[in-house]
Amino acid sequence: MAQKISVVIPAYNEEKNIEETIRRVRKTGPEYEIIVVDDGSEDNTYEVAHNSGVRAFRLKENRGKGAAFRKGIEEATGDIIVQVDADSQFMPEEIPKLIQPILSDMADVTLGSRFTKGAVIEKGALGLRNRIGNYGASLLTSIACLHRVTDVQAGFKAFKSKDLKELKFKEDHFGYEPEVVILAKKKGLRILDVPILYKKRRGGQSNINFIKDAYRISKTILRTMLSG
Repeated sequence: MAQKISVVIPAYNEEKNIEETIRRVRKTGPEYEIIVVDDGSEDNTYEVAHNSGVRAFRLKENRGKGAAFRKGIEEATGDIIVQVDADSQFMPEEIPKLIQPILSDMADVTLGSRFTKGAVIEKGALGLRNRIGNYGASLLTSIACLHRVTDVQAGFKAFKSKDLKELKFKEDHFGYEPEVVILAKKKGLRILDVPILYKKRRGGQSNINFIKDAYRISKTILRTMLSG
């Protein structure tokens, strides 16, 4: 029996990108369930998504990417849930590549990676600070998991829906990315890195605050690692 795929797109102030991202997801998988969760944007992200004919939800205030993803998980009805960022720096066209190891029962969780063999990063797409921050978060996550993770902060992941809904991650901000991976490993799930293509942002701007988010991410990794 074919498995249903739900694609969850957390979005904050992405009115310049969200329509294009939806179009590309839809072209890649016309049968995919597409869920956009607007994280209390100050622009027309929700309206653009809603008018695109997808399942669109709006948080009343800006709570963080983790909170938006959690809402998407609650609403998803698919057997597999894919997370993809709204800015299309991660390629919606690579969703079939990301979910194939799950469909083939080679993994329970797949992590799109910009830093594993076969990955390609477009010139100028990733600054030095973000490379360093991601390397640090991935290293700490690897230590917490006792499993090598090469790109924990990449916003392109896939999960068996049943497993993801049981993980119950708590972090509302970017720290949920390593949190959900550590919880998955604690649960005994099989995690696999998948090489991906990463391109420059075409419009809008990143919402990452390097110092504040680095602190939150490190704190979340430590808390999750030490929790029962």
